[in-house]
Amino acid sequence: MTEHRISTLRQLTRHPLFTGGALVLFLGLANWIVGSTKLTQYRALVTATAAPTSDRVMLSSGFTFSDVSESHERHNIAMAKVDYYGVVAIAGELLVFVGLALTCFGYFQVRASAASAGENKTLLDSMPGAT
Repeated sequence: MTEHRISTLRQLTRHPLFTGGALVLFLGLANWIVGSTKLTQYRALVTATAAPTSDRVMLSSGFTFSDVSESHERHNIAMAKVDYYGVVAIAGELLVFVGLALTCFGYFQVRASAASAGENKTLLDSMPGAT
């Protein structure tokens, strides 16, 4: 029974869908965690730095130039980071689900190939003295 589990584990680690799916799963999980934590951090920063009103200065050529203060720049940078880490978190979620699907698909392919090869024994079949 132990030898069967070890051979199944070897087959799983050598199956490209299983290992690739596990890699994508862990990569997605890391992206999801980092994106979510940074997203909450920068959302708090956006609410702390309320968007100030910008004073527009009319230039002689007819163009407007906004007087951008340092707090306005901090707010704009925080908004851009909220958007970026929102994309990172969503991509992480997507990668987790794709990795989970690939890992499951690879696992079931290994189980199906083991069953077709006659290696899939039940616990009662592998016990000594079983008929």
